[in-house]
Formats: sequence, structure tokens, C-alpha cells
Amino acid sequence: MSTLIEIKARISQVLEDPAGRRYESGLLDEAVRLALDTLDQRLPLILSSEVTASGDGRDQCVAGLSACLYLVSLRVQRSGHSSGELEPESEFSYQFDGEQLRLHFAGRWYPQSGDGLRVTYAAGHRIQGLDGAEATTLPMTYESALVSGAAGHACLLRATHLAEAYGARPEEATRLMQISKLRLDDYGRTLGALKTLQEFGFPPGFGLDEEDVFGKGRW
Repeated sequence: MSTLIEIKARISQVLEDPAGRRYESGLLDEAVRLALDTLDQRLPLILSSEVTASGDGRDQCVAGLSACLYLVSLRVQRSGHSSGELEPESEFSYQFDGEQLRLHFAGRWYPQSGDGLRVTYAAGHRIQGLDGAEATTLPMTYESALVSGAAGHACLLRATHLAEAYGARPEEATRLMQISKLRLDDYGRTLGALKTLQEFGFPPGFGLDEEDVFGKGRW
């Protein structure tokens, strides 16, 4: 899996600026962030965490959910019973407090001490070297798409800078905006294709669109 330095080198090649004269390092960092945000919305990292209820009660906390975006599913292992998936809203609700998930059980059942909880959630991908990330979680199969999307954002960022710069040629900014639109449109289509190919192998709720994310951040 590639580091930020390696990904930025690929972006510079796509932009035909290997020496970094037109697209400086900070601009490329921001372009990668923007492209990664879009990818996280469409193809998030799906993780699971298993915890044991420490006591009886309708309110439970699950810590250590790094870069969590939203909850995908919640399954319980009741003492002496088979596991089952709870229905959001009717049986539980949730909200995040930093990296801590706060669960509230509103149905007839709530955890007893010793019951198990399996939390499946969507998380943002990390790239080693970007915003302090120590490792890259982005699959290599997504990297080419990310590079293309970041190149599109880099063109748009540079176009904006040129449009605001005194004495800049307006036709250059216009040309970059057109290139940016082509690259970002292609990026969206590529993510759509990747989502179609990948979602069959992931848990229900993988890659939900914004309007499909149930109860996000609400009690």
C-alpha cells in the first residue's frame, strides 16, 4: 500500500508536473484530502468491534472506534440466547463522542452484564503520512481512482488560485476548470463501478448513500 509521498508523486506525473513547479506540495495534500473524502462517502472502510457489556443498563459506551463515520449494524449475543441484529431507531439509537460510541437501547431489551455486542461501522480510510496517519488502509485497487480524483481537485484548486491572482490569464483558469470537471466526472463514474463490484462482499449497509444512512448521529 502506498504512502502519501508515493501517491503525490503519481499525481504529479498525471498533472505533468513531476518537479512540482505548478502544483506545490500543500496543494496536493489538500487535493488528496478532498478526493479521499469523496471515496469515504462511497467506499468506506468497514470494521467491526466486539465488546462485552460491563453492566446492566440502557446506555452503553464503546470506545476506540477510530475515524468512524456511521454505524452499519449492531448485533447482540444475549446470555443463553442466539445472536441477533437490532433494528435502528425502534430498538436502539446512537451518537458519537470523539472515538467513543454511545448507545441507547430504547426497546424492551437492553444489555445485561456479560452480554456481547458486535458493532460494525464505516470508517474513513487513512494514507500514511497524511494528517498524522501511521499506516495506509486504502486498498491498492482504489489507488488509481484516488490519484485521478486528486488530480481533478488539484486542477480546480489551482484554477481558483489563478482566478484570484492579479495579472493571471483568465483562459488558463478556464482551461484548468474544464480539465477538473472531466477528471472529477470520471472519478465519480469509477467509484460507482468499484462500489458495484465490491458491495456484494461486504455487510449490509456498505457504501450507503447519505440519504440511506440511518439515524446518523441522532438519539
